[in-house]
Amino acid sequence: MTNKEEKKEERKIGSRGSLDGVPYFAVGNNELERQPKVGKTCICPNCKKRHKVSYGEDAKTGEVSTILAFVYCPKSGSSYLVAVNQKIL
Repeated sequence: MTNKEEKKEERKIGSRGSLDGVPYFAVGNNELERQPKVGKTCICPNCKKRHKVSYGEDAKTGEVSTILAFVYCPKSGSSYLVAVNQKIL
């Protein structure tokens, strides 16, 4: 296989199984350990004002899950991830 063919194959694999164009981040084990716990409100990364913290639901039980915490910013109309496992990012 030539170098050009290898690059073409890499692009094919990337388009099938990668997160191209999808925003994502990684947090290592114990990386957030020293961070403060999130409260009922949190500073929005977009407008820097405080907004109410919201949580998602557990897909299996339908109960509120505190694993991921978000704020909704009325200025942008978007939600922003602000905490993982109750620790501020």
